[in-house]
Parts: sequence; structure tokens; C-alpha cells
Amino acid sequence: MVMTDISPYTNMIADLLRRKLYFGLVIMLITACGETRQRVADPGLKEEIRNRELRHISPGQITQAAMASGGQVTGTIQAALIRKLNEAIAREGLLEAGKYCQPSRLPAADSLSKARNVNINRYRLKGELTRGSLSDKEYQLLDAYRYSAGRNLPLDPNVQGDKDILLYNAPVTVSDQVCLKCHGKIGQDLSEKDYLALSSRYRLDSLVNLENGQALAIWLLRFNRREIIKTIR
Repeated sequence: MVMTDISPYTNMIADLLRRKLYFGLVIMLITACGETRQRVADPGLKEEIRNRELRHISPGQITQAAMASGGQVTGTIQAALIRKLNEAIAREGLLEAGKYCQPSRLPAADSLSKARNVNINRYRLKGELTRGSLSDKEYQLLDAYRYSAGRNLPLDPNVQGDKDILLYNAPVTVSDQVCLKCHGKIGQDLSEKDYLALSSRYRLDSLVNLENGQALAIWLLRFNRREIIKTIR
């Protein structure tokens, strides 16, 4: 029997196997990189990655952002409301202008609501408070503001919330001369005749004889927590 040395063949086969393994790994890496680029380009994944990064934002930062957004929204609406009332009084008179004193009738309020994904409401500070569609949390917050107002305690903006919703509350104050024409002192800012006419059409209740800076209503804004987090970015 002739013995043949097979070690060269063994080495050759091993070398071929190593090369196949190497090329296989290279192809896998290229494919994986391509898939990763494709996944990262996906908008849904980008949003997920962004949300993961946002988890490092503190509750305090979220509250501050909600306070800032609430102040911007209510400030913009109040300014638009005053402009609208001044125009309406000049055009239609005081009695007819009263119907425009509603944020829901302002294009600016509608635009802000859609742009910032926020629900905007204003509630009376005095008179009957109907629960309506208010949640228990919202009713308690409004009731607390009314309690403080009845005892002449300070009314400051506030943010409360849960996992998904942030509630922004702030007083609506008499901030312009046009406000005093309906809510000011009878006999000084508005005549007895105007007061009786306004009371016969609108629910003035005890929202008269006020001065600049005094509160007459409460803002209640419902923000989506995710939308507020986006403003921090």
C-alpha cells in the first residue's frame, strides 16, 4: 500500500472554508447595515427613537413647558378677544358686542387649538358651576379656584396632569378698559342703564363692580403630554 500525505489537501480545504465564512460574514454585515438604514429612515421608527430620547426629560421640565404653552395660548386669545370686542362695540354697540365675548367664536382660538392639539375652555368664576363634561379632576381644580376667589386668596396659574393629559389653569383677569365696560363699577365704568340691558341678555350675575387686575373667570386647557414634550425639543 502506498501512503500519501494528505496534509496539503486538508490545508487547502480549511482555507476554502475560511474564505467562504469570511465572505458570508461580509454579506451579512452589508445586508444588516442596509436594513438598519432602511429602518432608521422609517418615520415611525424615527419617532420611536426620538421618544426614547425624550424619556430623559424631567417632570419639572414638562410642567414648565406646559406653563409656558398655556400662557402663550391664553395670552394670544385674550389679546384677540379684546381686539374683537373693541371692533364690535364700535360697529354694533355695547349690548350687541357682548355676544363676541366668547373664545369659541374667535378664529385665533380655533387655530391655536388645532396647531397645538389643545382643548380650550373658559369657566365662570362666580355663579353656578355645572359639571357638564368635566372630569372629577377638572371639577375639583375649578372648584378650588372659585373657593380661593371667594376668599380673596391669590389665584396663580397651575399645571396638573396624569400620564396622557396636562391641565393648565389660570385666572382670566380684567386687563383692559373694554372689560370694564361690562364688568366694571356700576355708575362709574358702566351706566345703570347699560348694566340692566346687559344683565337682561347675558349672565353677568355678580361679575360686575370689578377693577383692573381682578379675576372674573378661569382658563382650563387640556394639553396632550406628548405635544408638550415636543415643544421642549
